[in-house]
Amino acid sequence: MSIWHLVRRDDFESCNDALFRPPSLDAEGFIHCTGNLDTLVAVANRFYVHWVGDVVALEINPENVAAPIRWEAPSPAPPPGVDANISFPHIYGPLDTAAVVGVLQARRTPEGRYTGFE
Repeated sequence: MSIWHLVRRDDFESCNDALFRPPSLDAEGFIHCTGNLDTLVAVANRFYVHWVGDVVALEINPENVAAPIRWEAPSPAPPPGVDANISFPHIYGPLDTAAVVGVLQARRTPEGRYTGFE
């Protein structure tokens, strides 16, 4: 089973290290992920419509992540269309780039809304 992390393509591709440290790791102490792409679309539309440029979903194999992964309740409440009882995987440390097994391009409308990944 994969987990997913939304990131600007340039931020991920500029990582020249075996470990990726997205901004949320320093700001909140963990890396936000979702357990499926449908939930990632809902989260992206709630929090990341303002992002410009290429945005991608990193497909992560949790078995290859050295840092602890905890499935936790969302805070604040999950976005519309997402089950209120959902748990989100949070990576409590940097992401091993070797754990990234796929990169999917975000499909977006001209207004910035996310419609899926390919």
